[in-house]
Amino acid sequence: MKLLFDENLSTVLPRVLAPHFPGSQHVDALGLAGQPDEVIWDFAKAKGNARTRPIADLFRANREGIARFIADDEESFLLFSTTVAD
Repeated sequence: MKLLFDENLSTVLPRVLAPHFPGSQHVDALGLAGQPDEVIWDFAKAKGNARTRPIADLFRANREGIARFIADDEESFLLFSTTVAD
């Protein structure tokens, strides 16, 4: 599964996550910084990056971890398992 990272996220993420999400890109690298959401969505759709099922599956597979994260005031980050089928 490849991801398109919004400009509110670090531009480093595509490189750091490349082993798990090859082909991922950041909107800055694509010249889409500052564009309206609709423009970015249309770009993602045209490039085959608009599927929501893999993301929903990722959330479902990590539901218990998400609940623990929300309930724990001491936790500062949430790590998902990336072993969900594409």
